[in-house]
Amino acid sequence: MQSVHKAIDLMLFVAGRSGPVGVTEVAEHLHLPKTSAHRLLQALTHRNLLEHTRTGRYEPGLGMLLLNPSGLNASPLIRTADPALRTLAATLGETFFLVMRRGDELVVVHKAEGSGFLRASPSVGATIPLHATAAGRIYLAFAADVRAPEPFHVYTRHTPTNAARLQRLVEQAHRDQCAVSVDEWQEGLSAVAAPILCRGRLLAAVTVACASVRFRQLGERQLTSAIWNVAKSLSATLEGTQS
Repeated sequence: MQSVHKAIDLMLFVAGRSGPVGVTEVAEHLHLPKTSAHRLLQALTHRNLLEHTRTGRYEPGLGMLLLNPSGLNASPLIRTADPALRTLAATLGETFFLVMRRGDELVVVHKAEGSGFLRASPSVGATIPLHATAAGRIYLAFAADVRAPEPFHVYTRHTPTNAARLQRLVEQAHRDQCAVSVDEWQEGLSAVAAPILCRGRLLAAVTVACASVRFRQLGERQLTSAIWNVAKSLSATLEGTQS
């Protein structure tokens, strides 16, 4: 039991710091010999609860997201996803986003900007609607406790306005493990989203957004393939099945 308490204290200590911590800091905080602190750090790193940085220090790992996916700092997932999203943004020229739940809202927590005119929209920290976006439908499809508030706000003439239509779109998103929205939130804006899952639990939605004319030029299949592959890769990393 003492080891369990020490492990919990260690995770809380690392999660509460503004930057990575070293073995000496951990040993002093937990009143442990450095060798014991190091073994504890290694064990938590092995389970992806902590991450060993290039400088030899430790910071929150992807596994911590599983403890509270709707409220925990998104930085472990952002660090892991950013290189892949930046590569896709540079290749396709469009902007890729990570969307996570914060309480009852969906929030953009990260973006990798492409060269298209949509670089600045939406911004990090912006909230997005559940019923009128691809990422929203991913949450409705894969998070059991998420519900779209009614009556549905009408953003454009393409916005889903009744529960039956939205339910069909959510069921399709669950079948395909991917969702598409065209002109539903903003006229001229299209998006494709896919779930980042770990052990069946939704942690985030990864999304690509582009001008609807560009969506038609690139083709739904290419954008769907790109977003689906990166979501699967991130899910595999979380599961520990991919290095």
